[in-house]
Amino acid sequence: MRTRRLSYYTLVLLLVPSIAQSQTRDWGAVQKLRPGSAISVKTAGSHRLWCDFDHADDEALSCEHIVHSVSYSGSVEIVVARRDVQEVRLEHSDRANAIDGAVLGAVVGGAAGGAIGGIVKPRGNGTTAAIGALMLGGMGATFGSAFGKDFPMRHGKVVYQR
Repeated sequence: MRTRRLSYYTLVLLLVPSIAQSQTRDWGAVQKLRPGSAISVKTAGSHRLWCDFDHADDEALSCEHIVHSVSYSGSVEIVVARRDVQEVRLEHSDRANAIDGAVLGAVVGGAAGGAIGGIVKPRGNGTTAAIGALMLGGMGATFGSAFGKDFPMRHGKVVYQR
């Protein structure tokens, strides 16, 4: 009896990943995404593009990519042929990525500040380590939030994968 139950559990565990994987091969799931959803698209050339979903049909996916550069600031519509799409993921918002970046920046900056403060000989009342940790932690949080939205650390759910 115990062996039979174990066999059933093993069979279920083997089938669940294949069922979950087969669900990500559905292009219809991409077509049903809500316009404006933050997504990333991995193309055949292994490039990953972050953009806001516009629409998808049987032939292609269209999304809006925000560009900030010295010469241009605005949005660009990008169309990717369906045959070139390797993966589509829902992504976290720019705000969530900035918060993640700020937290990581504060942790790294605080650790660096504490290490530097511990190495440097204290002056006056011996608060050099604490001041260094606070200053570098604040700077790390500032830089982390500025760059966190451009370099997300966490990805969302896979919607489509070839």
